[in-house]
Amino acid sequence: MSPRAWTIFLLAVAIAVCGGCTDKPAPPEVPLALRQEQDLLGAGALSGFPVEYATYEGELSAAKALWQQEQQRLRWLRDDEAISAAFRHVLTTGDELATAMSGRRLSEGKALDRRRQSLQKQVSVLRDLSAALKDRRLASRRLVQVEIRLSEIDRLLGAGEQEEAENRLAEAESDLRVVVAAQKPVLERFADRKQIARWITQFDEAMAASRRSGSDLIVVQKVERTLTIYRKGKKWARYSVGLGSNGLSDKRHAGDKATPEGNYRVERKLPNSKYFRALLIDYPNAADRQNFRQARRDGLLKNNAAIGGLIEIHGGGSLGITDGCVALDNHAMALLYEQIAVGTPVLIIGTIDHDNLIASALRQLP
Repeated sequence: MSPRAWTIFLLAVAIAVCGGCTDKPAPPEVPLALRQEQDLLGAGALSGFPVEYATYEGELSAAKALWQQEQQRLRWLRDDEAISAAFRHVLTTGDELATAMSGRRLSEGKALDRRRQSLQKQVSVLRDLSAALKDRRLASRRLVQVEIRLSEIDRLLGAGEQEEAENRLAEAESDLRVVVAAQKPVLERFADRKQIARWITQFDEAMAASRRSGSDLIVVQKVERTLTIYRKGKKWARYSVGLGSNGLSDKRHAGDKATPEGNYRVERKLPNSKYFRALLIDYPNAADRQNFRQARRDGLLKNNAAIGGLIEIHGGGSLGITDGCVALDNHAMALLYEQIAVGTPVLIIGTIDHDNLIASALRQLP
């Protein structure tokens, strides 16, 4: 071979060898798998599915090792099909993990929405109860905070920020438990069947006495916020009433703003009451004085507590909040004042309905 031919041959061999060393594009499965790895990490696969992700990561590491090993070989000696097969297997495992994560997110999202709906329903129950009872304590500042958090939860869920929505929901649920815990001691007696049975007994006895004597009877029911006039045992008229700002509680002492419960009588008629006209009832009676002394012995009252008095059925409006009296609209009070005589029995009770609105509401609260 001539020197010129030999030189050409050596150049050809050198070019071939260098071409074999030149890197070539990775199989398409490789960048897909690397992108999938980042997507899974970003979606929280490592913390949410640690066992499954460990299996996926092991397969991915093995595929990467094979790819790096093959890259050390001459270009025409590399087994691209083996690399593709290894990364296809990784992609399949990753897809299965992504599906599992999506299923869990969907399930958790549904559970979160159920909790949100339950919380919204409970807030609505308290709002409706507050409106029906005209008791502003049920609509506390903390309940407003719960409503604010509910609006934040809706916004976060709409933005796909499920984890932060879950945090807000937990805070709102905690606030609602505080609201309910503060009110339950006052409300629960209106769902206590034994207590309601006692009120029913009082009502039945008062009605029986009214029938026997043929006299009028005034019955005030706190839950229903009504004053009903019975004549000879039959309903004659019914009016809406306002109660004390602490009206759902039984009166215990002066200044507690509670409306008393029990059997009373109209003691005096007041034509020029501060609130239009009024019927003064005989609170405190003997039973009230006995209960007051017992509460003092039990340490439930301060030493300087007084029993109070001057409880009236008066005008001024049924939507008003009193210091413990029973308030009617003036037109109703005018009729009551004319029709009711001094000495007329007055029964103030919680309710005679076992399935009253408070009992129904408590069944829907935590």
